[in-house]
Amino acid sequence: MIGYKIRMDNDSIIGRVRNGEKFAFKTSNFGNHTFWGITEARDSVEINVQKGEEYFVRCAITIGIAVGRPELNLTPNHIGAEEFEAMK
Repeated sequence: MIGYKIRMDNDSIIGRVRNGEKFAFKTSNFGNHTFWGITEARDSVEINVQKGEEYFVRCAITIGIAVGRPELNLTPNHIGAEEFEAMK
């Protein structure tokens, strides 16, 4: 099972993702932030975190040369909330 760490901004590790897993991250550090993962390549998503708002990022692995490549996508809240609740 390939997974990767999710980092915020300059390398702060906030969690780890693997197929079929989920995690929640709460912050009071509002404003623009970059959330990213790296294996043989790096992918990221930028979010302007606002107080009282909720954001969902779908994390996946795509085909790479030696190891899978991370893929991060900001997902609309109505879809993200439904997918998050459906996971164990």
